[in-house]
Amino acid sequence: MVLTEGSPLAKGYRLYFLTTGGMSVIYRAIAADGVTYRAKEVHTTEHLEMMALVQEKSMLERLDHPGIIKVFDLIEYDGFFYLILEFVEGGSLERQISPFEGLFLNEKVVRAWALELCEILHYLHSQDPPIIYRDLKPQNVIKDKEGHLHLIDFGIARVFKE
Repeated sequence: MVLTEGSPLAKGYRLYFLTTGGMSVIYRAIAADGVTYRAKEVHTTEHLEMMALVQEKSMLERLDHPGIIKVFDLIEYDGFFYLILEFVEGGSLERQISPFEGLFLNEKVVRAWALELCEILHYLHSQDPPIIYRDLKPQNVIKDKEGHLHLIDFGIARVFKE
């Protein structure tokens, strides 16, 4: 169920609906000091989704790369868990890709995006143990206002096992 605009959350956050994902509802969370975050909501009765959210928090806490969103908190409130994440101002690559047949992106731009994504994935694969992202798609790549790319949604990412 989507909360109404400006719904209060613990620790002074106010929530504003953004979208729904495969396992959660995503909100823009505005803190009492005016800082904007992204909040992923999972109901406490959804055990698999709740475990995935806790695993996502644990994974993101150990990563430090400008192309990977940061995690700030995990809040349990009113029967839900909320993962508080960095909010990257910008739009997904899905919005950059034209829905009209025959219109193509500039090759130089696409190559730059590919190289930037490869660098982020290389960082993940260089971890000990390596992290396998598993959900690379235009909706999960945000281009910020400076043109840099950021991976979001580590819900199905996994630590590599032999």
